[in-house]
Amino acid sequence: MDSNNEGYLVAVDMKTGQRELVSSGDDDPLRSRCSGVNFNEPMAVVLNSDETLAYVSTMTGIIEADLATGDRRTIFTDNLGHYDIELNPNAETAYVVAVSPFNDPSAQILEVDLRSGSSKVISSSEVGAGRPFESLFGLEIKDANTIYVAESSGIVQVDIATGDRQRVTNRRIGEGISLRPGRIVLNSFEDKLFVSGNEAIYQVDLANGNRSLVSQFEESKYYEQINGISISRDDSRLF
Repeated sequence: MDSNNEGYLVAVDMKTGQRELVSSGDDDPLRSRCSGVNFNEPMAVVLNSDETLAYVSTMTGIIEADLATGDRRTIFTDNLGHYDIELNPNAETAYVVAVSPFNDPSAQILEVDLRSGSSKVISSSEVGAGRPFESLFGLEIKDANTIYVAESSGIVQVDIATGDRQRVTNRRIGEGISLRPGRIVLNSFEDKLFVSGNEAIYQVDLANGNRSLVSQFEESKYYEQINGISISRDDSRLF
């Protein structure tokens, strides 16, 4: 995203670091690639299982980008900000963290049909049991029944079918360092969550809610604000 909040979808070669512009809708024709709607303040991106399509959550909805042509189309729009997005295994449904830009108590999880663009709220202050969400940030799908989301003070487990919310860890649940959560990712055994914060990476034990520090920012190191997180298949490295 540039200073004008225009979005660009870029592929990065992990061996060479070379970057390739896949799709953009810049108003400047010299920087625009392919056709379709502009990315508007992109927040997160996820690929379908065939790695042919990218789905980008933005401050106004979800945009689909064809990775072969770069062409873009709108899947759905609303008046909320969409901070994170994940797909179910068949890549027909997206789950999205949606938060009002006006800071009213409307944080919610949306389920979006990627074929029709229809959406429904699966958990919010009005859907599902449990204390309403605080400000929401990251989202991770465990399976067909369960989603984990990061709120301002901890991690919440959400039942997809009912929308019920259960706190997994926060200041009152579990022991260890306080969290300032951002994005989250499960390990392969699905018993631990790794959480990005402003200046650190944390680990949460899902069995007891205990929290520990994995990596802390130091002035001489590489990061001071962590906006995304991913884990290698063998659980040996976090990116």
